[in-house]
Amino acid sequence: MAISDSHNLSIEQLRQLQSDPQATAAQLLAVLESLSSSDEEVRAWATDCLQVLESISDQQASEVVCLCKHPDDTVVSWACRMLSKAKNVASFEVPLVEVLSNHPSLGARQSAAAALAAATGASAQTRLALAEAATSQDPRLRRLATQALNELT
Repeated sequence: MAISDSHNLSIEQLRQLQSDPQATAAQLLAVLESLSSSDEEVRAWATDCLQVLESISDQQASEVVCLCKHPDDTVVSWACRMLSKAKNVASFEVPLVEVLSNHPSLGARQSAAAALAAATGASAQTRLALAEAATSQDPRLRRLATQALNELT
């Protein structure tokens, strides 16, 4: 459920951004916030915009970090996915570990586990959180955490 649709981009704005990854990257926070819209079509277009981004700068990633505590689970999940596209993912492992270890949404935890696979030079805390997630009762979280651990070694 949306917190407030007043901060979301319109469908027309999202349609324009979808074909322009540079413009999408420039509006990254607004696109991510649009995932919390009460309008299903706005959410779909926002997702389409995010899927075309291959990478984001560390500056953009540092701005995305605040969305790891967003009240909407979908925004948190996509924030984690975006952090995985940062040039230096390891710089953002603390908020990803926080989501992996403590977020109530299974989907957000799964996205955090997948993102941590790209954290070259991950800390002992990250490895411990992934090892714990690798024992989850959820088979997908177990698989993603195990894959991340394998990629980090």
